[in-house]
Amino acid sequence: YHGKDMAFFPLYPLLIARLGALIGDHFIAGLLISNVAFFVALAYLYALTKLEFGDHVTAFHSIFYIAIFPTAIFFSVVYTESLFLALTVASVYYARRGNFITAGVVGALASLTRVEGVLLALPLAYEVWRQWHERRGTTLARGVIGLALIPAGLGVYMAYLYALVGDPLYFQ
Repeated sequence: YHGKDMAFFPLYPLLIARLGALIGDHFIAGLLISNVAFFVALAYLYALTKLEFGDHVTAFHSIFYIAIFPTAIFFSVVYTESLFLALTVASVYYARRGNFITAGVVGALASLTRVEGVLLALPLAYEVWRQWHERRGTTLARGVIGLALIPAGLGVYMAYLYALVGDPLYFQ
């Protein structure tokens, strides 16, 4: 970022700035973050697929095919794709396991990476509803807290933009 020019949502550039200052090269920092995030995304995708299908072979094939798909090149370059994929898959994984607050925190990080991250509220809402009908208990309360956290990431960024330039939708 330079001055008031907000081209990207803040999480990925912030990580690059911190790691880049630590290692002395922002480009290498971006490559490291993207590739580590892609590895994390593959690990969560494997775990989520295994949770859904109960099969190691299906889980392996899911990560194998996403890794060799031609557009997977974008996961290893300095773009937000790998970080966003890691955060979205992790959020869905935690929601499926019933860890709604963790899913909400990870979803908030996704909405700090891209505006589309707020859409994670939809699968989380479905999981809260489904699991509440199965278990009841504290599922609904934890689910509502998790749901509230997801748009909080976008809200924090919009509040920052409002304080900086007076327009919370400046990213558009």
